Amino acid sequence: MAPTQAEVEELILELLAEETDTDPESLREELLAEGSDMPFSSVVLVQFVVELEQRYGVRVPDSTVAANALRSVSTFAQLIVSLTDDNNPT
Repeated sequence: MAPTQAEVEELILELLAEETDTDPESLREELLAEGSDMPFSSVVLVQFVVELEQRYGVRVPDSTVAANALRSVSTFAQLIVSLTDDNNPT
C-alpha cells in the first residue's frame, strides 16, 4: 500500500528534525512561519532523498522536476507519493 502524503510529510519532518536537533512539531511551525522552502543544504537533501528512496522502494529521478520538488516538504512528499503510486498500479 502506498503511503499517504501526510505520512511522507511526517517522515520528512522527522528526518529534518533529527538533522537539526529540533522537535518535529517546532520545525513544522518554523517552516510554516518562514514559508514552504526547506532551508537545508543540497548534501542534506540528498541524504533525505536516499532515505526515502530506500524506505519506499522508489527512485527519485535526477531532473528539474525532482529538484523543484525538494524545495518544500509538501512538494517533496507529493513526489514520493506519486512515485510509489507509479510503482504500485492498482
